[in-house]
Amino acid sequence: MAVADTAGAAAIAKSPRNRPRFTEFFQADDFVIEAGSEYISGLSDEERSKHVADLARRCASARYIELDEGTDGIVRVSDGTEVRLRSFSDLLEFWSRRSSPSYLDITGLTHRVWPSLLRAALIADHDVRVVYVEPLRYRFNTIRTEGELFDLSVRFEGIGPLPGFLSLAEPAEESVLLVPLLGFEGQRLSMVLNQVQVPRDRIVPVIGVPGFQPEFVFYAYQGNRLPLEETLAWQSVQFAAANCPFSLFYTLATIAAENPDAFLKIAPVGTKPHGLGAVLFALSEPERVELVYDHPIRREGRTAGAARLLVYHVRGLRPLLQL
Repeated sequence: MAVADTAGAAAIAKSPRNRPRFTEFFQADDFVIEAGSEYISGLSDEERSKHVADLARRCASARYIELDEGTDGIVRVSDGTEVRLRSFSDLLEFWSRRSSPSYLDITGLTHRVWPSLLRAALIADHDVRVVYVEPLRYRFNTIRTEGELFDLSVRFEGIGPLPGFLSLAEPAEESVLLVPLLGFEGQRLSMVLNQVQVPRDRIVPVIGVPGFQPEFVFYAYQGNRLPLEETLAWQSVQFAAANCPFSLFYTLATIAAENPDAFLKIAPVGTKPHGLGAVLFALSEPERVELVYDHPIRREGRTAGAARLLVYHVRGLRPLLQL
């Protein structure tokens, strides 16, 4: 198992030259994968998760694995096996059966599934590459209300840990720094603030700049305006590219370096690439990071169309992770 260079994140925070972004950009129709590789994905009702069928026609010599999330913490795999997400032995066994390289497409998978799979792959030092397809448009609310510009979630199951990322640390209340990663839904930020009650000067939100589309930045500010104003947290906003987990990782490294005695509670309630960056950073600082998540039930048809396809070579950060 790899052990991180404890000075690594601090060094990254100090020097922009030490901030590589291990990302490839494609149009979905142009993306191909190696013969003999494996492509692991899940299917949702969103159009952008359905690109895998076209990929399979273009790259027929690869192997395609579909994951079906159950309601009991068990994932059904299309090869006939099952994976218990809270069983580390199951997760390692899953990767032992995979070819190399493997592509883990998180577009149609929920936060209940992909973080624990990714953590196990990195621990096993499997050649895994994460794929994400940006949405072209989000579904607007027909009736506009403050903080609810978009109709994205049916309900929320409540704040709870992600499988494999339960923190056993009991930090002093005064040491907690809340870092919410913002999307468009102000109600999600409000729920996190109600659950993780910290002083106003202990909230450092992160907004995706630039956004998937130029106007998305303004939607994020507009959707979160009330909680940002009520807590004065707008004064502490930091930025990271909405589609880049590495940009977010380095932003979190900077926040951590500037608050060396803080215990970070990171709430990935925005973009999935930011969620990926948060997971990677939690693996780099497991003793001082907890991931706080609200487990939304997504609205059908919440997005339309597909924009760019991105491939994240997450193993590039492995020397900085404590695995």
